Amino acid sequence: MTHCRVVSCGGAGQRKKVLLPLWVYWGALPWVGLQMIMVVLVIAFPITVTALLDKPLNVDLNQIKIDVPQMELPPLDFGPPPKQ
Repeated sequence: MTHCRVVSCGGAGQRKKVLLPLWVYWGALPWVGLQMIMVVLVIAFPITVTALLDKPLNVDLNQIKIDVPQMELPPLDFGPPPKQ
């Protein structure tokens, strides 16, 4: 089977390859299959995605301080309003 078909494009001797939509769908099937396998694995072994959720926090959230430096920005000047 061929992935593309050659069609005539109306010009003198001009031909163009066209990708059939069917082949786009066939190309997506392996990725859909991989996603289905991953869903089955997560359902069968939920510990793979929840293993780190029950670990205790070793960080005191009250001691965290985030300093964001203030930047000096020039004033905005959009010019005079347009005449009506």
